[in-house]
Amino acid sequence: MDRPPVCEPIAPLAGLTTLCRMKTRLLWQSLQAWRSGWSLLVLALSAIGLAVVLGLGAVDFLTMVERLFLGEAIRWLLAFGLLYLVALVFTSDLIMGHTLNAGQLSTDHAFLATLPIPPLALLGVRIFERVVTDWPGLLFLWSGFVGVACRDGLRAEPFLVATFLFVQVQSLLVLTVILLSALLHRVARPATVNNFFSLFGYLSAFVALLPHVAISAHPREALTWLFFNFTRWQGIASIVLQPARWVIDVLLDGPRTFSFLAWQGCWLAGLALGGGLYLAMDRAHWFTWVHPGLAVRPTRSSSWLSGLLRKDFLLLRSDFNLLSNSLFMPVTIIVMQALIFRDHLTTVTLTHAMNMLAAAALYFCLFGPLNAVGSEGQAISLLETLPISPATFLGYKILFWCLVAESFFLPTALGIGWYLGLAPADRAQLVLWLAGLIPALVWVAVSLSAIFPRFEGKVLQQRSTFEGKILAPLAMGLALPVKDLSLGSLLGGAIYVLLAISLHAKATALLAARLDPERSLAPRFRAADAFLAILAVMGLQSFAWQVARTISADLAASLWPWYMAYGLSMVVLARTTWTYTKARFADPAAAIGLRACPPGNLAVGMVGGGLLAGLAAWYLENIEIFLHQVGRLAFEWFGLGSPAALGDPMPRLFADSAEAWSLTATLAGPTWAWIGAAVTLCLLAPLVEEAFFRGFTDQAIRNDLGWTGWPGLVASGCFFALHHPPLSMPLTFLVGVTTALLFRRTGSLWPGIVLHATYNAGILAIHAAHF
Repeated sequence: MDRPPVCEPIAPLAGLTTLCRMKTRLLWQSLQAWRSGWSLLVLALSAIGLAVVLGLGAVDFLTMVERLFLGEAIRWLLAFGLLYLVALVFTSDLIMGHTLNAGQLSTDHAFLATLPIPPLALLGVRIFERVVTDWPGLLFLWSGFVGVACRDGLRAEPFLVATFLFVQVQSLLVLTVILLSALLHRVARPATVNNFFSLFGYLSAFVALLPHVAISAHPREALTWLFFNFTRWQGIASIVLQPARWVIDVLLDGPRTFSFLAWQGCWLAGLALGGGLYLAMDRAHWFTWVHPGLAVRPTRSSSWLSGLLRKDFLLLRSDFNLLSNSLFMPVTIIVMQALIFRDHLTTVTLTHAMNMLAAAALYFCLFGPLNAVGSEGQAISLLETLPISPATFLGYKILFWCLVAESFFLPTALGIGWYLGLAPADRAQLVLWLAGLIPALVWVAVSLSAIFPRFEGKVLQQRSTFEGKILAPLAMGLALPVKDLSLGSLLGGAIYVLLAISLHAKATALLAARLDPERSLAPRFRAADAFLAILAVMGLQSFAWQVARTISADLAASLWPWYMAYGLSMVVLARTTWTYTKARFADPAAAIGLRACPPGNLAVGMVGGGLLAGLAAWYLENIEIFLHQVGRLAFEWFGLGSPAALGDPMPRLFADSAEAWSLTATLAGPTWAWIGAAVTLCLLAPLVEEAFFRGFTDQAIRNDLGWTGWPGLVASGCFFALHHPPLSMPLTFLVGVTTALLFRRTGSLWPGIVLHATYNAGILAIHAAHF
């Protein structure tokens, strides 16, 4: 009788290399499934740029300490800084490895443990997986190592030595994380371990913040202490710092030193010790240990909360991750800011206190309310069977998080106002303002949690998508500058309320169609979605203006806030238009209006653009005189002073564009500045704005609202004009109406794009004449 086949054990090195190849392929496929190729390229370039900045920062720090200390003190100071960075990376590895990856390092560890793989090979692949995916280590340690080693220029040997040292340090950190995680899971239950990591994450923030705050607040005292206590580092502290000192010596002097050999011995000893402990834990079955269940404790049925509110309250009370990130950390931020303001500002104003509390409230909403709907997980299917509408469900969520936030932040506002020495009237205004701000922030955050949920996420931080995490601070940030009853604040508040209403309506519709996602992806442009994007753009402009106003009145009166908001708006409009159309139409380009048209229609667009540009030249020249006359009359009629205070009779209408041109020409050179301006204004801007305002918005108001006549054309012109500075609104209104009429008559966006590009080229020429 034949025996069944027996799996032969795999050699450690062969198993390690095979699994590392598989892990690399799996990582690449996961990245491709997570983001498109272009998105991955942008993320990679951003990471490289950040690493370069951090590396240059390490070089600047090295240059600074070389000017302050002499000889050995420099290296011990750098060793101390390296140990601080290692502590930061270690805590981030431990927290993210547990919180974001189910106990760290291999989500498929239970499966790999069943294969005939030697334990050391399994350990090796777990270390490999974490090292190649550890972005905090890559950003902070690797960039710093390369910056210090290649401070005299990027060369192959220092670069390879720095990378080799980084891999060695990271392998020891990851090995420590593996062993510590195994120990915690053996001696404590999963819920206890989760709560431990939540509190550990809260406390680890102080490891990062307190040294930075202490040195930044008292740099002279800190450097003096380091200098006069240098001799103490030769004692017990030198034993802790010595491995870091060897690494610093290798980075500064190269591998041909005794420090390189000493570090290699230290690394091998640490690796051997960690490997031995791992084998002992594996033989004791610590990695597969399962704790027995606990008896269910009866709970009281009576409570001051019931239904969905009680369910959310019990979740908040039992989840330390939710408590620490949504409540403990914001309160800590407030306390630390209050200490800093009181010690470093002679006079703390009401605005300072408002900004302090607003930052904490915003942080609170990014963890609690933003993950409110996604945190239901699989229970969302059960909630959908209850006799409540999506609007009622969202209402309960908003009410619960408003009650929690008001209960914590309003007493905190009273205490902070008293501690900072604000007047009683200012304290009352602070509390009333915060009482109104919190529901506004929670409303938007809960709505976004329904639009961008992740029901399959393992922990709180994964209960909303990446897009939701990016859009939430931008959307909620629009409410922060609303601090008084001025015209700008009232306008910003009105835009925010309209945005919140639109987001709430969108969230309700998506929740109602969750089981039928195709219903929300019908091949049509919806007016509500177009209005939501327009409100977001208007909100960005209002936010930029409010921020500029808090800096200086001159900055708020210039075009620089509009420049900043316009750049962000173009990105938002381009991404919104393309993703929206691509998800609903088989041919996105044709659906948006990018269809072929006769050359005669393009010629009509070019002639129309030239005529509008000529009208713009006459308008801008005469509007200067008109504004000057209005200003002179205002000075005379209202007794504002001598009309001579107006200065030159021609106001500097083009001063901001000239300043922007000068800055661009200085940074990139005149040739590249002209190319950038031409491509941006005459190609990208017409393409993006016509695709959104005509291809998306105009089709939405025609097909969804039935505005096929002049009301639709006027609405299209108004929406387009609101996207531009006030002085140019009459002209941009005419451009919007004309391009909308061309789109309706020809069925193609190209004539409007040509008209828009020709008009922008004329505007660019007009401004260039005033540079």
